[in-house]
Amino acid sequence: MKPKGGSYFAPNKRYRKIKMNVQTYSETRANFKAAIESVADRHEPLLITSKSADVVMMTRKDFDSMQETMYLLSSRNNASRLLDSIAQFESGSVIKTEINNENEYEEEAR
Repeated sequence: MKPKGGSYFAPNKRYRKIKMNVQTYSETRANFKAAIESVADRHEPLLITSKSADVVMMTRKDFDSMQETMYLLSSRNNASRLLDSIAQFESGSVIKTEINNENEYEEEAR
């Protein structure tokens, strides 16, 4: 079922659903500048529906970030290490490090 307008929640298995506003191609074309500004200001993608294909509008920065995340998670070992690191951070099992200069650092248990 194709969304008609309003909001659409794209599935994201790990953390949350990603909210996307939905507009038809005609609505987007009529308000193109406002659509770009909304996507840029809110960092929320816009799902644009049309008869031929649905497309997603997002900022270049958000796209690059998504591509980097997909690359980092593409290796099973790297993904496992990253998820373990997130779990350690969320449980408070981290060491706070302050860098005083290029060769010295102090560690403080958190």
